[in-house]
Formats: sequence, C-alpha cells, structure tokens
Amino acid sequence: MVWAFKIIAYLIVAVLVVAVALRHAYWWQVKEYRLDKMWSWVKYNLGWKELLALDFRRPDFTQRGERLVGTGFLVGVGAMFLPGWWFVLAPAMAAVGVCLGVIWTRRIAMTTAKREAAHVKELLNKTKPKVVGISGSFGKSSSKEFLAQILGQKFEVLKTKGSENTLLGVARRIVADLEPTTEVLVIEMGAYKRGEISEICEMIKPDVAWITGIGNQHVDLFGGMENLKRAKFELIEALKPGGVAVFNSEDEGSRDLIAWAEKRGIKTDVYKAKVGRVEKDKFELGKMWVPLRGKHFAANVSGAMTVAKVLGMKEKEVEKGLGKLVQPEKSLVIRQTPGGVTVIDDSYNANEQGFVAAIEYLRLWGQRKYVVSPGIIELGKETLRVRERLNRESGGIDKVWIATYQGIGETLKSGDVVLIEGRVPVGVKQKILSL
Repeated sequence: MVWAFKIIAYLIVAVLVVAVALRHAYWWQVKEYRLDKMWSWVKYNLGWKELLALDFRRPDFTQRGERLVGTGFLVGVGAMFLPGWWFVLAPAMAAVGVCLGVIWTRRIAMTTAKREAAHVKELLNKTKPKVVGISGSFGKSSSKEFLAQILGQKFEVLKTKGSENTLLGVARRIVADLEPTTEVLVIEMGAYKRGEISEICEMIKPDVAWITGIGNQHVDLFGGMENLKRAKFELIEALKPGGVAVFNSEDEGSRDLIAWAEKRGIKTDVYKAKVGRVEKDKFELGKMWVPLRGKHFAANVSGAMTVAKVLGMKEKEVEKGLGKLVQPEKSLVIRQTPGGVTVIDDSYNANEQGFVAAIEYLRLWGQRKYVVSPGIIELGKETLRVRERLNRESGGIDKVWIATYQGIGETLKSGDVVLIEGRVPVGVKQKILSL
C-alpha cells in the first residue's frame, strides 16, 4: 500500500516538475531574463503569487527559452532520486534549475549580442543611412511608428518592430531587414539601468536623438530618478558631431536633459503640442486634423513632425503624412463584445501617463464607463503614490478594477459579465482589487 501511494506521489511530482519548469521559464522570459525586473515584480507587485499559481503557463520556445525549461526539468528530475520522501522537493528544485538556466545562458546571450552588434557596424558603414534614436519613459513605440509613417512619404525607412529596443533585438532587426536603399533608420531604445542605451548607440551612431518624455516608469530598476535621467541622456551624449537632440518642452521630466544638452553645446530642437478640438476618433493639431484616438498622441505626433523637419522634410510633405497616420496596435483600439459592450483596448503598455490619458479619452464617451487594468509595475517606492494618483484621476468612472497581474485577457473576453454585473466571471482565477 505504501508503494502504491509512493508511485502516485512520484507521478504527481513529475507532472509538477514539468509544470513548474514551464511556468518559471515563462515568467523569466516575460521579465527579459533579468534579476532586477524579477525581483521588483516579486517585491512590489505580488509576483510571488504568480510563481506559485497552478494555472498553466509556458514560454515561447526560443533557443534560450528551451534551455531554461531543459535546465529546470533536468534539475527537477534529478531531485526525484533523493532518498525517502525528499523527492517531493523536486518541483522546488525545478524552479531553482530554471534560475540556474538564466545564469548560464546569460553569457551566451551577451556573446551573441556583441557578435551581432559588430556585424551591424559593418552594414551601417556600407549603407550609411541617417539614424534616429528614440528613447524615453513613455511613448517610444507610438512615436517610432508615427515618425516612420511620416518619413515614409519621402524616404526608404527601416524601423524596429514592436518593442524591439534592446541591443540584441535592435541588432537582429537591422541584420534581417537593412537594404542598400535604406535612407533612414528609426531605432527605439529601452533601458533599465545606466549603460544599456550607450551600448546600442555605440552600434548605430545616431544623427538625431529624440527623448519622448521622462517619467517614473521602471524607476525602481534604475535606482532613482537621477539615474533614470542619466541613462536616457546617454542617447544625447552619443550623437554624432553636428547631431540634433529633440525634446518635448512641455514635459517637466525632460527639462534637466535639455539643460544638460545646452550646457554641452549640443544642438537642440524642442516642440510642444497645440491641441484644438478633440473627438472620439481624431483631434486637431494646429490647423490639421489627425486621425488618431487619444489627444495624448499629439505630443508624439508633434515630436515626429519636428524630427522629420530636422531630416529635411518640408512642411507640406509632413502634413501629407499626418493625414495617413494609423492607430498604434493595442492603443485605444475599439472592438465590440458579443453582448454589445464597447471595449477600448489600451493594453500595449502601462505607465502613469498612459493610464491617465486613457481615462481622459474614456470621458469622451457618454455611456457608463469602466476600467479594467493589469496595473503598473516596477515603480518601487513610487507604487503607493502612483496608485493614489490613479485613484484620484479615476473619479467619475463608474468602476475601476486593478488586477494584481494575471487574468486581464480572460476578464476582457468575458467583458459582458464583468462590465454589466460588476463581478468576476467564473473561470477567472485572478483576484481583482478595486482602487
């Protein structure tokens, strides 16, 4: 009888080893294999609950993802040979194994990134396109898209896709898509600590540096606002001789960077958005109507116009591009649920500025209004202050739910039930917290 129980226990533990290896590899992949991101998430955003949850998760089976799963599985299976009943620790050892996988694959990833970066330098020396580097705490991806669309009226443009903003991601995109005819390269740059933007700039050598704005996104990873600003300023410092730094003059967080650039004698160009009338599907910018939902995009569009002019586009060419701008993916994208509820998907990214902007857009709608959000992560000590602000900004909204992290997709899919009855539908395991 004891052996029968032990066999059943072994089977259960074996299944858990596989599930834990897959789940932990998934979350490490989401956190970009970074200990600082993982720790901040666990410490401030209840990430430990996600790591212990029982619902199924698996990573994308990239080469590194496969290595993490394999390492976790091997360590977990090895632990199943422990004497007595100690084999029940095998699932925990699988989690440890995934962590070991993160460590030993890091050197491989770094070596690959350096090799790709060297290749990119050779390619750019041959094609010699103008290079625009875009960074900031928010608005990078949408700004990149708007700029590429406007520049496309005159130039052959290559841009990074989605959230490709790391050294390896940028390098692989350039290697894959750079053509001899490419005239302008538009590169989004992300960072979580000082030195990371410098690495990308060393590879691409920017002619124009555009800082979209400075906020508290990821401030916990940088170790404070001063470090965050210094990290973003690396893009300005890396400009080629005669290069131009572009800033939003209305962004309070950028003022220090503007002063630093001017003190160093770097040529600067600033912009501000002159927004007129605002409707659900467009807003007035100067004398032009821009076909985008959300007036907060006016700053990104204004910056794109400024950069385009720096690169030699004429006013009429820029205005022609404005009328053809396309709404960014998962940024105030509207769809209808089967029950007739209007869902406004603004889930591409989450930061304080974007959350407030989405609330402002929601106020344009006359119906009952609800917000369902996964919250904002990696704010560290700023977490409480930001939550209090979002609470104030949400005044007048009928109901606001903040998910601790998981479950937002299921919640939206079941939006009829959640939005009409104000309760979590059956099958959604994530606890929803009200502000």
